[in-house]
Amino acid sequence: MKKLLIASLLLLSSFTFFSQNIKINYEVEWQKVYNDELKDLPKSALVKVEKIFTTAKLNNNSSLLVKSLIYKSKFILTLEEDAQLKIVEQFHKEIKESTYPTSNILESVLADIYWQYYKNNRYKFYRRTKTKNGLDAVDFRTWDSQTMFETIGAHFENSLKQPAKLKVEDLSNFNEILILKDSKVYRPTLFDFLAHRATLFFKNGEPNIGNANYQFELSNTQLFGTNTQFLGYNIKKTDSVSHQNRALELIQELTRFHSKDSNPTALIDITLERLRFVKANAVFEDKETLYEDALLALQEEYSSHESSTEIAYHLAKFYNDLASQYNPNKGEKHRFKHAKAVAVCKAAIDTYPKSKGAKKCSNLLNQIELGSFGITTENFIPTNTHSRFLISYKNTSKLYFSAYKLSKEQIDESVYTSDSLRIAFLNSINPTKKWESVLRDEKDYRKHSTEVIVPPLEHGYYVILSSEFEDITNHEMRYAFNELQVTDFTLINSESNNNH
Repeated sequence: MKKLLIASLLLLSSFTFFSQNIKINYEVEWQKVYNDELKDLPKSALVKVEKIFTTAKLNNNSSLLVKSLIYKSKFILTLEEDAQLKIVEQFHKEIKESTYPTSNILESVLADIYWQYYKNNRYKFYRRTKTKNGLDAVDFRTWDSQTMFETIGAHFENSLKQPAKLKVEDLSNFNEILILKDSKVYRPTLFDFLAHRATLFFKNGEPNIGNANYQFELSNTQLFGTNTQFLGYNIKKTDSVSHQNRALELIQELTRFHSKDSNPTALIDITLERLRFVKANAVFEDKETLYEDALLALQEEYSSHESSTEIAYHLAKFYNDLASQYNPNKGEKHRFKHAKAVAVCKAAIDTYPKSKGAKKCSNLLNQIELGSFGITTENFIPTNTHSRFLISYKNTSKLYFSAYKLSKEQIDESVYTSDSLRIAFLNSINPTKKWESVLRDEKDYRKHSTEVIVPPLEHGYYVILSSEFEDITNHEMRYAFNELQVTDFTLINSESNNNH
């Protein structure tokens, strides 16, 4: 419960505020609270928070009222029994006594408290059926799931009241309780922030699981269309209990709100959310092709803006996900989707290297291009005869091999040392034999297997070091150790029916 209260809003920060009526250095007061918290003195911290809360309320400081209420809840959880009920009751009380925009924010926080409580206690709700009589209106811990969902939905709806005001309320006015950094371009107004929080809940299909007569499905390809086409789509309202229909309505409202923005970042963000939501719930067979076409069209439309790299990232991620569906036993379909993802990422990085989307593409690119290899050897190979190692590799073009002839005791001792000490020891002696193998690049960024020839070795015990670099002191190299014995003697051991 502690975590869900803090997670209800983004990370909190502090600032100094001087009211027209009551002057107080909030930064100093909050530091006292933080110090008590670090010293594990919740009772003392609660007293200080109460002071801040009272002053913020008198000054009608919306941001600090919300922040202090969350901190009060946090400390009450530590100090009092039935704290969950008390916290929820306190939020209800403050909502009744508050006005816009404080009440809107508190409604959203309260909805999230209920939602987090449900998610943490699903198993309890699964055992309950909806009761018409005898429902405890206060103790939400005894509710059935439908009542809980209806309550959560109602509070999220309340948070969006007076949308005209919310749409002109700059989110920067709430820097005290939200760490925005540069995310303001995605959520520029309080309406954006609250609507996205509500949409996140309504998109979840869980509230409709218990409704056997309803299944949310999207069958109109217009939902994959341009924003203009999407805004012309008439969302059916035949099922009032469909939370996902409500999510689609909110996405449409956010799209309409940002359709005339000079900076398309927020519009691109909500458009990408719409396309992913439609793809997850669409029932037409070619939805993957339609999704790809929609992303390509969106990327082309905004190619002159750096936010196009966000689209590129989602396109590359789509290709990367398709690559996991590749089955070599069923043809070449999706085999080279990793390569398509790489091409998309590199183009985005080259075009707008400092953009957020480019950073996401860079992370995905590193994941796809990450190299690896593994060596499988026989425990025993014949003397002075060519043999083979089985190599499994990904994004590795060449391997270097060094064979070190050691005593059985040296090999046994080295197994129990760290890799760094083992390499240092091998580097201090001369290898018996060195060779290298060039691996075939299939240009598909997938794992492959092949066999490499091992040159003849004299009888004895060996450690084989395989690495990506000839210089084994390179700290960035990947490497592998294998132990084997070169011998012409073979012992066959067989047991059956208690006979040895």
